[in-house]
Amino acid sequence: MTQNKNLTRRAFVQASLAGSASLVALPDTRAAAGTSAAAPAPATGFETDARLQGNANSQVDFLDRRWVEHTYFLTRKVYQPERVSPEPVIADTSGRPIRVTETKSDDPAREREDEGTPRVPAARDKDPGWGANPASAMGTVLPTKDGLVMYYSSPHRKEEPNGTLVGYDKVIRYAVSADGRHFEQPVLDLCEFKGSRRNNIVIGMNQVDARGVPLSGPTGCSGFCILDATRQPLPHARGRYTALFGTSVPKRGSGLSLAWSDDGLHWNAYPENPLTPSSDTYCNFHYDPRTRRYAIYIRPSARPDGRRAGPLGVRSLLSRIESTDLIHWDNERVVFDTDEADAPAQGTVSTGRKDSPKEVPRGRDLVCYGMTVTPHQDGFIGQAQIYDTTNGRMWVELAHSYDGVDWRREPRREPLIPLGLAGAWDSGMVGYVAAGTPATIGDDWFIYYTGNNWTHHFNLTALAERGRMWQIGGVRLKRGRLVGYRTGGSGSEPSRIAPGRSVPAAWANRGELLTRPFTFNATTIQLNADAGRGRVIAEICDANGKSLPGFSRDQAVAVQQNGVRLPLAFGSGDSLASLRGRTIRLRLHLESAAVFGLAFA
Repeated sequence: MTQNKNLTRRAFVQASLAGSASLVALPDTRAAAGTSAAAPAPATGFETDARLQGNANSQVDFLDRRWVEHTYFLTRKVYQPERVSPEPVIADTSGRPIRVTETKSDDPAREREDEGTPRVPAARDKDPGWGANPASAMGTVLPTKDGLVMYYSSPHRKEEPNGTLVGYDKVIRYAVSADGRHFEQPVLDLCEFKGSRRNNIVIGMNQVDARGVPLSGPTGCSGFCILDATRQPLPHARGRYTALFGTSVPKRGSGLSLAWSDDGLHWNAYPENPLTPSSDTYCNFHYDPRTRRYAIYIRPSARPDGRRAGPLGVRSLLSRIESTDLIHWDNERVVFDTDEADAPAQGTVSTGRKDSPKEVPRGRDLVCYGMTVTPHQDGFIGQAQIYDTTNGRMWVELAHSYDGVDWRREPRREPLIPLGLAGAWDSGMVGYVAAGTPATIGDDWFIYYTGNNWTHHFNLTALAERGRMWQIGGVRLKRGRLVGYRTGGSGSEPSRIAPGRSVPAAWANRGELLTRPFTFNATTIQLNADAGRGRVIAEICDANGKSLPGFSRDQAVAVQQNGVRLPLAFGSGDSLASLRGRTIRLRLHLESAAVFGLAFA
C-alpha cells in the first residue's frame, strides 16, 4: 500500500466521513423523497466539520446539541409547557361511575394490565368504580386547514355480572379543534356501539371494511398511530393515511395491524394482518427516508430468549423493530431504558395474591413504560412515560435522538409534563402522549396526553366520587421551545452553589453561546428567543470564531422582544445575503434572556 506522507490525521478522518449524511436544519414538514441537502461548502483556511447546513426555509432547535459548540454562564433547561386548561380537553362526561369489585389473578405479570402491582382491595359498597366515557391519547393528532383532528382511544370496561373485570371494549374516536384548546366530537354515524350509531367512533369492535376484510376483533383496537403520506414520504402506503394499531383478527390471531384510508374516516384493513406481535404500551411508528426503513417502538419480546437482559418479567423498557416494506418486521433491539441517573440498580415489586406473594425484580424503581416518538427536523423527539413503581405514579420526560436508536436525555431528568397538582384530575398518572405532537397552530405547539385520577397501583388521588377516569389533557408552549439556554446560571438555584461560592456579579444575568460552524445557504437569520425583559446581541463570526467586518457585536442591533422568528440586523447596513455560501458561526450575548434556536429564510 502506498503511503501519502502529506495526508494529516485530521484530513484522513474528514475524508473518511465525506460520505456521511449532512446535518441539515430541516423545515417543519420533512423534505419529499428524492430531494437532498445542498453539498457543504469547503472550509477555507480552517479545518472544520462543515456538515451543518443553514438552508433557506428551515429551522433548528437547540434541543439538538450538535449546533451548540459551547456556553458560558448559561443553563440548559427543559421548558415545561403550560396546561391549556385546568380541565381536560376531552373529558369523561359521565355523571356516575360504573361500580366494580376488583379481583386479583395468578397470571404472570406480563399478562396483567397493571404488570403485577397489587390493586387496592375494595368492596362493592366502597369502590368508587370506573368512569363510563373514558378517553385516552393513545392515538394521533394531525393538522388540517382548519386546525387539528384527533384520533383517540376509548377503553370501555367490560365485566362479569359480579363485577369481575373481563377486559375492555376499545374503540377509536374522532374529534376536531380550531384552536387546540376546545375539541368538538362530531356525530359520524359510522359504527354502532351500545345500540347506537350516533357517536364519533371511526373503528369499533368486530368491524369489517368495505371489502369484507376484518378490520378489528371482538375487543376493538388498542392505540391508533397514523402517518400522512402528504406530509412525509411513505413509499409503501396504500392510501393517504396509514394507521398502526393492536387488534385480534378472526382466525389469524392478535397483534399489531395496519389499515389505510384516503379520507381519514373510512378505513381498509391490510389482508396480511396481524403483522407482528403486539405489546403492552402505546406502539407507534414512523418512516425514516434516510435509512428507507419503518420503525415501531414496542416493549421487548416476552419470549424467554427475548432480546433484553434479565428475567422474563423485566419488560418496562423500550425496544424497536424495523421493516423495509411495512409487512415484514424484525431487527428487534432495546433502544431506551432508565439508568443510574434515574434510580439505583435495585428494587422489586410484589405480585400475586397477598396470601401467596411473589417478587418480580425490575432492576430499578423508576422504569420506562413507553415513549411516543415524533420525527422532528434532522432527528426525533421522544416523550417518555416514566413510571415510579414504588407509588404507581407516572409522568412524561423529554428525550431526543439523531437516528431513532441512540437516545439522549436531559441531565437533570426534569419532567416535560409533570403530574397535575394535588387534587387535580391528572394527579395520579400522566402519560401515553398522542402521536403527531407537538402539533403546530400558529406560533404555538400543543401536546396531548392521557391523565388519570388514580395511580398504577389503583389508588385514587382525586375526584373519588367520579370513579377512576381516563381523560385527555393538553399543554401548550411556543414553537421550538422544548429546551433553551437561559441566563442566571446556578445563581437562580442557590441550593446547587457550594458554600462560599457565588456567581460573579458581572455575569449574574449574562451569558454567552457559541454555535458550531455551519454553511449559510440563506439570506436572513432569525432567532427564537425570549428577550422581552433583557436583550440578545448576535455577532457573526468566521469558522475560527472571529467577528466578520460589518457583523460585529458593536454593530449588531439588539434583540429585545419575545418571539420565535426575531430577525438579526446590523447597524452597518450590511446584508446577511452577502454571506451566502460561507461557513460561519454565531456568538450570542445574552442579558436576562433565553435562546431556543434559529431559523433561516
